[in-house]
Amino acid sequence: MVLNIKFENFGSFHNLCEFTMEPAASMANEDYVMSASVGDQMVRSLRSSLIYGANASGKTTVIRAINGFVQWIKARDLLNRFLVDGADIPLYDPFRFNTESMEDESSFEIEFVRNCKEYLYQIRFTQKSVTEEKLLYRTSLNEGYQLIYLRRNNRISSPHRSIVDSTDHLFRGLFENHLFLSVGVTLINDPLLTPAAKYLSSIVVFLGIDDAATRTKEREMFQWITGDDSRKSKIDSLLTALDTGLKGIEITQNSNGDYDVYCLHECFDSNDSNQSKDITPIPLSRESAGTQRLIYLGCHLVKAISEGSPLFVDALDDNLHPILQSAITRLFTNSNLKSNHSQLVYTTHNASLPDMCHLRKDQIWFTEKESNGESSLFPLTDFTGVPENLNFQQWYTNKKFGAVPRVRDIESIL
Repeated sequence: MVLNIKFENFGSFHNLCEFTMEPAASMANEDYVMSASVGDQMVRSLRSSLIYGANASGKTTVIRAINGFVQWIKARDLLNRFLVDGADIPLYDPFRFNTESMEDESSFEIEFVRNCKEYLYQIRFTQKSVTEEKLLYRTSLNEGYQLIYLRRNNRISSPHRSIVDSTDHLFRGLFENHLFLSVGVTLINDPLLTPAAKYLSSIVVFLGIDDAATRTKEREMFQWITGDDSRKSKIDSLLTALDTGLKGIEITQNSNGDYDVYCLHECFDSNDSNQSKDITPIPLSRESAGTQRLIYLGCHLVKAISEGSPLFVDALDDNLHPILQSAITRLFTNSNLKSNHSQLVYTTHNASLPDMCHLRKDQIWFTEKESNGESSLFPLTDFTGVPENLNFQQWYTNKKFGAVPRVRDIESIL
């Protein structure tokens, strides 16, 4: 489970951006909190968090940072093509509203728990090369982190024999713009490196159906869905439960290796509107934007929950009714998921969700952009005098927390 994420000099975030899933001391609404063991101690983390902010304030940038990192682990660019030697690093997108920062290094850091260990992964990089990469771990919260490997000046050092023995021949073929972490997914079976690398590569990101990266990754998503009948069955059940009117979906692979998706509708007897006669398949492209988004989102949702992975979603409320949005977020507090460490982080503009009054304060974050183009990310817990059971919509729309559009005299355009 994810604990903390930090990044610097990415998109509209010039300075260090820090995001945490570690809960505050409050014991309110414990259904939104889960725990995992590190040695003989328990570490707590939130099951879900959401980010509010005006348009163009930096919400999507947070999700894009995660997406770029996951693509990088998979040695893929942002269009899901193999990351060739000399290509731009997918996570490199420096702050461009400052002449100096466009040439500066960027950094990314993630802290997480896996297999009773707490891991810390850190990376510094330029447009086309890694300058430093480090993976650490600990088996007790009372101890400091121990090194798994350090990459610096194109050299790997590690106190672990299994990594050292593999380093010479693996690192010789490692491009400067690739991560050594990536070899832990498929090329090294190390008891410390491999679980960490596989967990981070399993993070699921959904940027929306209009995003080019989503379209290029749909083949691997549908391949995953069709690899097990139970997965498609879960998606069919989800679509039925969310009142889409669909009986399910049908996924077939065509001669080009791509996947054709059809939505299955009931066809009724013309003489008896209550008598279902057959199933009519309709191409997904002919469905509404909301139905298309729900199916793509549903596939990502099922994958994250099935694998116990974090799910990061941009604009969860886009083309979705508020009741459907609440139903999806409630999945992550369902009692059947108590032992599952899947998490949900999403951006939204919807301040009137039915479940808002039940959320913990530490689940809510905001983004705001200053006049110099810099974004900042900050939690609701930064504000004093805010009750746990606040009327969020009233407080937020009354600009108590900022992170809302500052609309000027729009009538002047008439």
